[in-house]
Amino acid sequence: MRLTNRLGLPQPFVDAATREHTYTPKRYSVTQILKGTREAILLRRHDDEIERDVSEMVWLIFGTAVHSILEDAQETDTQLKENKIAVDMPNGYVLSGIFDLYDDATKTVTDYKTASAWKAVFGDWSDYKEQLLAYTWMLRQIGFDARYGEIVALLKDHSKTKAKTDYGYPNYPVETVLFAFPDKDLKAFEERLY
Repeated sequence: MRLTNRLGLPQPFVDAATREHTYTPKRYSVTQILKGTREAILLRRHDDEIERDVSEMVWLIFGTAVHSILEDAQETDTQLKENKIAVDMPNGYVLSGIFDLYDDATKTVTDYKTASAWKAVFGDWSDYKEQLLAYTWMLRQIGFDARYGEIVALLKDHSKTKAKTDYGYPNYPVETVLFAFPDKDLKAFEERLY
């Protein structure tokens, strides 16, 4: 990806937006496969032609900063945080991902997100739910008994005034959403992979 800086933002913004990622043949991340097959393939083929401006990546930088702060927290004896996992698929491909937190005591994989308050208003968590389903399936493949997914969403545009006056608007700038993943959901996800 080619990065531009039309607003002339300071170099630390550019550095934070710059990613040193190279695509590996037959290796896909969870976030890549959730985009859809065609989009994932096109992004790989045309990565060097895609142009983005640093100013368009401010919320990405913000999300990275939040993750960085939270990963410094101490986990308990039953928790794993910020672990990269990879699962070898029977077709020779590898599925990889990095989950934010897994608690073996509660069987819950947690993902931290920065989101709009409107995501909470509309209950539009389906994309995050799919990502958690993938992490849950992957954790099961490597021997953990993961059963639940949890989103902890920091609502970056939350308004205290709206929370006081608008029924249905989130009361707090953080929203937690829990999903149960029964065996049938995990099996359906697996079938989509093959």
